[in-house]
Amino acid sequence: MNTKWRWESFSFYDRSGIVRRLEAMAAQGWMLEDITPVVWKYRRCPPRRLRFAVTYYPKATIYDPAPSQEQEFFYELCAHDGWELAASSGEMQIFCNDYPAPTPIETDPGLEVETIHKLAWRRLLLPWGLLLIVSLCAVIKTGFSFWNEPLDILASGGSLTAFCAGLLCLPLSAAELWRYLNWESQARQAAQRGVFLETKSRWRLQAFVLLALLACLISWMLTSPRRSGIWCWGSSWRCCWPRSCGCS
Repeated sequence: MNTKWRWESFSFYDRSGIVRRLEAMAAQGWMLEDITPVVWKYRRCPPRRLRFAVTYYPKATIYDPAPSQEQEFFYELCAHDGWELAASSGEMQIFCNDYPAPTPIETDPGLEVETIHKLAWRRLLLPWGLLLIVSLCAVIKTGFSFWNEPLDILASGGSLTAFCAGLLCLPLSAAELWRYLNWESQARQAAQRGVFLETKSRWRLQAFVLLALLACLISWMLTSPRRSGIWCWGSSWRCCWPRSCGCS
């Protein structure tokens, strides 16, 4: 097998964690080839000691058919120092280099932090902030319903699943927001000293919570009422619209 797909649950600004993972994969004989919204694709290669770097280009999006002229010029400049583009996904570009001690691509810590913060509003702060609000509302609503009608809530698989999902999303979203804001504050202080601040990965915790959420989703689909849910059981599984389900 010359291709491997891995689910990588890194925060978009976690440059240090991404670099460590890719260097370890290259040492094992797997080179990054493509980044999709769900999984990363690796191809088999001879084990190599490579250096990786993560940069961000705010003007790029995942919908761009090809790199812009400005990006192409940037790639050419990087190639002069041995940096080759390994893969990209929207604003994030990942380069590799086989030099033992290559010249860094980013040399201005302050500019790098400012670029990451601009992207954070749409890549992290807004989605995680909305998830935090929705999760909090779901937990409060289910909690009040349980206080008034505990037997109805316990008998409803969908309500219990929503409550469990809210309990998982609430600390995860709060932790992601706090981690980024704490990192950004320290990174700006380090940038004033001319130092790049490393990031601390929590990908194992993120992967565990996301898998638990997937389990909640599957549980909700299986326990939804037949006439008001999404999935119905007939001769086979099929999708049904609410109120128009013909399952009996």
